[in-house]
Amino acid sequence: MPFWRFLYASVNEWLDDRALRHAAGLAFYSIFSMAPLLVISIALAGFVFGEAAVQGEIVAQIEDIVGLEGAIFLEDMLRTVREQESGILATIIGLVTVFVGAIAVFNALQDALNMIWRVQSDSDLGILYTVRRRLVAFSMIIVFGLMLLVSIAASTSLAALQSYSLHLIEAPWYLWRTLDLLVWFGFFMVLFAMIYKLLPDVEIVWKDVWIGSAMTSLLFGLGKFAISTYLARSSVGSIFGAAGTFVVILMWIYYSWAIVLFGAEMTQVYARRFGSGIEPSKRALRRRGPGPDEALRTKVDEIVEPG
Repeated sequence: MPFWRFLYASVNEWLDDRALRHAAGLAFYSIFSMAPLLVISIALAGFVFGEAAVQGEIVAQIEDIVGLEGAIFLEDMLRTVREQESGILATIIGLVTVFVGAIAVFNALQDALNMIWRVQSDSDLGILYTVRRRLVAFSMIIVFGLMLLVSIAASTSLAALQSYSLHLIEAPWYLWRTLDLLVWFGFFMVLFAMIYKLLPDVEIVWKDVWIGSAMTSLLFGLGKFAISTYLARSSVGSIFGAAGTFVVILMWIYYSWAIVLFGAEMTQVYARRFGSGIEPSKRALRRRGPGPDEALRTKVDEIVEPG
């Protein structure tokens, strides 16, 4: 299949599945879960590098995307969450709220991926399945924190190597910038691969996952550059006044989830046509049909594979 047909099928199924609507829902969940998720991730990576250093690295990355005001907004939000002082009971309730909020976004993402892969959870599994889903979502939070640790370690090592090499050779600045970009590309590629492999209720082999995760990471990076450039030259923030910073961050989160879901579509299209296929897991069933969505999917298949 030519690449343009593969892309055509992915875009059509992405639109057919109303991915933009699901991305909007995920963005809504993420706004309320962003602080808890970052607090947990910073705490995990902070065991090695220190929480202040990890938070500084994250804020710096966000500043590259949404500008200084957005970074300050996020930093103030994290500080507010972390500096709340209360009694033991209030602390326990706060911790539970943090974990519930962080898990909620992964549960919403799991439902969206199940929709894209045309599977649904078996309603007869009851409470045990619900607990298992929460554990999977919680494990993804731990994985995110550990991967953040690895990526920061790699970036720190590159910075140290660059400083050391100044006394030996004069390497061009863009060499180190390219290496740093490759580190973050690898970080997101592995993260997206684990999301596509572990969250949905399907059986899919790893080799089929890497194509979608690589394309998602590439689009994620291009989108980061495009949105940061657009925001630097536009007046989106000023249009909304005091809420401008919040709107800018929401725009970025919405775009990010739209790209993640598009990568999921590319992954399932590749797996069905070139890979080992996709089967529901033991805890899931195929979605019943056909309906309008399935009719359009059949039409796309006929266009992509004529005759």
